[in-house]
Amino acid sequence: MTEKNEELHFPVNLDRLKLLLDELPWNQTQLAEKISISDSELSKWKTGDRHISQSALKRLCDTTCCNPLWLLGISDIRVPDISWKQLDIAQASGKLNNETQMLFLAMLSMIGGGIDHEFIVSTNNLFMELVKNND
Repeated sequence: MTEKNEELHFPVNLDRLKLLLDELPWNQTQLAEKISISDSELSKWKTGDRHISQSALKRLCDTTCCNPLWLLGISDIRVPDISWKQLDIAQASGKLNNETQMLFLAMLSMIGGGIDHEFIVSTNNLFMELVKNND
């Protein structure tokens, strides 16, 4: 039994972690800094010497637009549905006009298999900018 303040840790799929890290535009030190861990901690994940904490998994997946279940080897869906969630929130708050909504839906329709990380991040950033401009 774990104590209340003890965080859960998970084994990552080493092949998927390596694939993700190879595709990122940052080196290992830069990524470690972005997700608030040490470079040595990231090295231990890569070798399987240490499991990833729940909070670090969330930060890694948020930063890289990666589905945590894919990274853990549980799901074959690599890209999370974060963009669809953002769209639902914006629609519910009435922040999107029809033209902006159609543009974003068109961009999302291009996200299928094999779209690179940079495109996904750019799409999400553009969406957030469009929502902000419609406030």
